[in-house]
Amino acid sequence: MLPADDLVLMEIDADGDSLEMHFKSLSGTLGGSTMIPLTITTDSGLDIMEAITEEIAFGEEAMIVIADEINSIFLHGDITAVTNSLTA
Repeated sequence: MLPADDLVLMEIDADGDSLEMHFKSLSGTLGGSTMIPLTITTDSGLDIMEAITEEIAFGEEAMIVIADEINSIFLHGDITAVTNSLTA
């Protein structure tokens, strides 16, 4: 769980099948970030980023679930997996 206020960047990889969500560093490293990679349907990154942005801005839930593989809950149908470790 990371605060939406700490989201600083969303970036699609060159192949269009991965979306990286970068948050302010969990370790407090100046200029560093914590990255969570999502596996996505190829070329769906812009739609997913829009859905995430809209949910942060207009959603009514206190907690937003982007990707929960264990319970098969995904914010957008084109998110297919999430890496279960953080890159700080």
